[in-house]
Amino acid sequence: KNVIGTLFALGVAATAIKWVRNKLFARSNIKIYYDKTCQSTSDIINAWDSLREGYEPTPWMYDVASVQIVLGQKMRLAPQIPYQTEEVTMSDGGLLQLFWADKYEKDDKRPLIIIIPGVTGASKSSYIRNFAWRAMIRHYRVVVLHNRGVEIELRTPRIVHGGLTEDIENVLLMLRERNK
Repeated sequence: KNVIGTLFALGVAATAIKWVRNKLFARSNIKIYYDKTCQSTSDIINAWDSLREGYEPTPWMYDVASVQIVLGQKMRLAPQIPYQTEEVTMSDGGLLQLFWADKYEKDDKRPLIIIIPGVTGASKSSYIRNFAWRAMIRHYRVVVLHNRGVEIELRTPRIVHGGLTEDIENVLLMLRERNK
């Protein structure tokens, strides 16, 4: 509890310092680009005083994102999921992992949710564990897909990026074939 209070106080202090600094030193005019030949647009721009002033967020909204991130991670209680790990080797030798939130059984007819974490996420991330737990209590089967190089040896020079969907497609086809 003391750590959370300290983090909160530091976040509030950092927000206050940034807001005061911005209030005193960082006021800038905004350059507005628009079609000056259009009379109605020109009338709106000229009548709207706040468009010509520097942007200044309200103090309580200034930099709460960083405070929310820190507090959200410290305060969120995510259940421990006893994953069963399955390694899947791709045709080029690349290695993926499937983390089953409950025991895999071929004849299980419950709907399957495949969770693919973001770039820095993994099966142990609190947001993934919360999502998996919420799906499980609603009677879904849950598997978390770890892409190449996520907490496992990277066996090929191929890394994960937003355009690499072949591995996901192969895993989906494999799971569909298993459940026929």
